[in-house]
Amino acid sequence: MRSKRTDIVTARRAEFMLAAKRHFVDKDEIEVIERAPDLAIKAHEGDYRKNGEPYVIHPMAVAEYLIDLQCDLATVRAALFQGVVMARRAELIEAARRRFVGEDQIEVFVRALDFAIKAHEGDYRKTGEPYILHPMEVTEYLLAHHCDLPTAVAGILHDVVEDTAVPLREIRKIFGEVVAQLVDGVTKIRDDKAMTIQKLNSFSDLDMRVWLIKGADRAQNLETIDIHKNPVKIYTILQETINCYVPSVRRMGFSSFAWQLEHLATKAKRRLLEKVAFSHDAIYEELELSQEDQWEVEAIFEGYPFAYNGV
Repeated sequence: MRSKRTDIVTARRAEFMLAAKRHFVDKDEIEVIERAPDLAIKAHEGDYRKNGEPYVIHPMAVAEYLIDLQCDLATVRAALFQGVVMARRAELIEAARRRFVGEDQIEVFVRALDFAIKAHEGDYRKTGEPYILHPMEVTEYLLAHHCDLPTAVAGILHDVVEDTAVPLREIRKIFGEVVAQLVDGVTKIRDDKAMTIQKLNSFSDLDMRVWLIKGADRAQNLETIDIHKNPVKIYTILQETINCYVPSVRRMGFSSFAWQLEHLATKAKRRLLEKVAFSHDAIYEELELSQEDQWEVEAIFEGYPFAYNGV
């Protein structure tokens, strides 16, 4: 049975989308704005204002008002995510308090969190959500696996050097050499995956926490991997995860986390191989499947149970 809250939110979303489609005509802008309210609804699920209405009604109303004022996509989207980042910030600080006991440690963590929020301000992921939510999720993974403070701080800062104008020397100056080394270790070498993996292995010889952070980063990316439209890219990421990331994370001694990473990758691979088996789209023919995966596709097509890695 649908709840009254669901009906109210659904109706408000429909009104918002009518206004948005009158204002935005570019196909890519419409695609972004269609995802944005759903992400905001999910983020505010269970939150209510003092007047009793679902909290997400407020940012949707503000965003629609901005559409009436002929504001651009960035302004409207920022209004939709009003409060999401700060709510997520409060949750992450609470998680850190459960992990770290000293107020001095919490102070360092909060400083890093706010530094990352400011550095990533105005940046968005392909999913349409504020980019900062990604390092926040990565850090939550790390805290759930009982990481220490430098690892948690590096987790929240792990994309700052790679994706913003903040140089590594500023990370080193504010947060120290250990955190800077961890951030440097997980920072990709652009357009060179082989060198990036080599760099990860080199840094992990000095500090195995590099692979823990990179594994958490990959785990969170796997949660949203279906946003990629190119199955070749998806397959490449999944193969790299199973053949490189999982054994490396396991070799560093993080067995339970390696299992979780492998489980996410194999589930995503199952979804992809099912599409390969039943789709007539020519793009799937570009996939250079391993022999094992070719057998799996044939098994799926013939109706046999999917058995890859026990999934």
